[in-house]
Amino acid sequence: MENEDAQNPQGSGEEGTDDGQSIQGFPLEALTSNYLVQWFIATLAAKAWESMGLVANPLSQEVKVDLKQARVAIDAVSALAPVIEGDMDAEEASRLKALLRDLRINFVEKSKDS
Repeated sequence: MENEDAQNPQGSGEEGTDDGQSIQGFPLEALTSNYLVQWFIATLAAKAWESMGLVANPLSQEVKVDLKQARVAIDAVSALAPVIEGDMDAEEASRLKALLRDLRINFVEKSKDS
């Protein structure tokens, strides 16, 4: 089933284990908390762009606007950013701030359209 992997991050069981020690072939001990937070931020930002209708859903290729979900994703990025900002170099921190700024500006613009 195509959707099964999206609902089960361990996939079909071939790549992950039921004990939570591995996700899609990556042993959890190999992934730092900072890396995971950065991954969550990137995933949430992608969902925010999609929810604002600025990019198509990668699976369905449909463009839908759901500003409530966009707001949740942007707020989550905003909450997670300070967690890792201190561990970033100046360039990375600047890119993170720019991402958050761009998300917020686009959200305001899309909200005006509604």
